[in-house]
Amino acid sequence: MVSSHSSLDLPRLLVLLALAWGFWIMITAVKRIFQSVRSPIPGPNLAKFSSLWIQYNILKDSGRVWETIHRLHQKYGPVVRVAPNSVSVCHPDALRTIYYGPRGLNGGILLSTLRQYNSDNLVSTLNSDLHFARRKQVSSLYSAPVVSGPAYQEILKVFMSQFMAMIEEEASNSPSRVANGLAWVTWLTADIMIRLVYGNDHNIRLLADKESRATMAELIPKTNAADVIALEAIATLYPRIISRISGYFPPKSTMADFGLHQVEAALSRSAQKQGPVSLKYPSNTHLGRLVELYESKGPSAEIPNKRYIASDCLDHFIAGTRTTNDLLGAALWHLSLPENKGCQERLRSELHEAGVRPGTHPDLSSLQKLPYLNCVLKETLRTNPPIPIQLPRVVKDGETLTVMGFKIESGTNIASQSYSLHQDPNSYLEPETWKPERWEISPTSNEYRQMQRSFWPFGSGARMCTGMNVAWAMSRLVIARIFSTYSTSLDTIWLDENGVLLPPEKRKDFYPSLPNQPLRFEVCIDK
Repeated sequence: MVSSHSSLDLPRLLVLLALAWGFWIMITAVKRIFQSVRSPIPGPNLAKFSSLWIQYNILKDSGRVWETIHRLHQKYGPVVRVAPNSVSVCHPDALRTIYYGPRGLNGGILLSTLRQYNSDNLVSTLNSDLHFARRKQVSSLYSAPVVSGPAYQEILKVFMSQFMAMIEEEASNSPSRVANGLAWVTWLTADIMIRLVYGNDHNIRLLADKESRATMAELIPKTNAADVIALEAIATLYPRIISRISGYFPPKSTMADFGLHQVEAALSRSAQKQGPVSLKYPSNTHLGRLVELYESKGPSAEIPNKRYIASDCLDHFIAGTRTTNDLLGAALWHLSLPENKGCQERLRSELHEAGVRPGTHPDLSSLQKLPYLNCVLKETLRTNPPIPIQLPRVVKDGETLTVMGFKIESGTNIASQSYSLHQDPNSYLEPETWKPERWEISPTSNEYRQMQRSFWPFGSGARMCTGMNVAWAMSRLVIARIFSTYSTSLDTIWLDENGVLLPPEKRKDFYPSLPNQPLRFEVCIDK
């Protein structure tokens, strides 16, 4: 028999549970603050009690998070507390502790802002064990042997030929042979990544078809880089809120619609096949691989549904295009500056001596052996890392981590950033200067080893960039094809009446603020 007082006790019970929950949250918060106050890790005093310090300073720096963090390291040293529950580390000795291991630490909540279609993908998967299982499914698609193999090389050759033809067409139609180098790089990388991720069962041909470029015009950002940085800073400061807002109000995107359509079409084709799916000869596209695994094994923790497939495909497309665009845009910029004319001429001489001449498509293996080409790309990755911000990790529950002699408690966010590592004067002499020649020393020397230890453009460990080999391949081919054929220089629109580069505030409509990079492409004489 139920007591007549049960209905009266339920509200009281709920209140008690709510109070207990609130008390537990308060105790946890106080405990973390107490731990951070007692911790010997240096940093601003306010940062030990509140995240307001880092929030205010990031906003004061116009969202350039990496610069805010870098100044902290310059003032306080290699290990800094930036908030009660967040520690930043800038030292090559710490990278192995934080990022290495078969699975590594769990990902930081910031990674959840990279979800697509309101679904997780490989990068946004925070749990290290699940991330390891998901990465294992697709990592072989981007391995060095596969990327250097004949199938990949044929894809790159086709698109590179189209790219060079479009550069020449635009330059030929200009009295001063000006073409927007970065715009064509964007169409090139997008064409390649669409092919690698989604296959070729579609009618999008960005380099070859003007209508395709109009359809995918969103791939050339119209938003000033400063505004984009500000939005990314907000995501850094409030990742949980941004992740939830994106789930309820996903941004409209032609590319996202295209990606979802490709996934649905692939699943439909797979369902129409007779018999079980065979994994003996797995697909060589990202979408094909995930669909095969999904159809053969059914829904699982690794691939729960079609939205995960769509999310992972779109995220790999975005990462593969944006990061490579950033690298190539920076390389074109540095090599086209007047003060770097000698670097460009030296690069061209190396290419010609190696048989890389106008109209030829070099073998990737031959480009990998060209020392100065590799110096140029490596130095550009150092000064202009595609991902300069922190790569966040979380110390697992019940565990602690010792980094540079400091004990890091469980639940603490810990991160390093390539920007600070690459600007360390202990590793790089005059770190703010773009100087490819710094890498022309013996790889066995202490100086080279120190530079290499701090070189961190793609991350490391279990969450290292899966597409690193593709980025290297595309970058080597683009730079080799352009500078074996053309001599590039800045258009006069960048310069004042004396031929001096205009200050940044007077070129906000151009690179790097916007993907507008008018360069002169003069055909060089093949000697």
